[in-house]
Amino acid sequence: MHDAFVSVGFKCNNSTWRTKDELMSLLQQNAKDVPATKSVAIFCLMSHGAQGTIAGVQEDLIPINDILLELTTSLPYGTPLVSYITKLIQENKPYNALLSF
Repeated sequence: MHDAFVSVGFKCNNSTWRTKDELMSLLQQNAKDVPATKSVAIFCLMSHGAQGTIAGVQEDLIPINDILLELTTSLPYGTPLVSYITKLIQENKPYNALLSF
């Protein structure tokens, strides 16, 4: 996934986390590095889990809502957590983007 995103111009940061505290810290650090001028920021979390949760290596399941709350408070004010970019796709314009893992 990393190579595919880099090949189309994304800046990527790979990180490993083991606990909820480590994950939240990584999300906070990476979200604060997203300039408000970016068209898209993608955060990919790879983990096992159960419905509505992901699993840390050293603890119980982490609710997805906790992750969304962290991104809500850490991303620049007004940044939507989910949006679409139909106009850019229709016009075939490049994205000014940042990707964090």
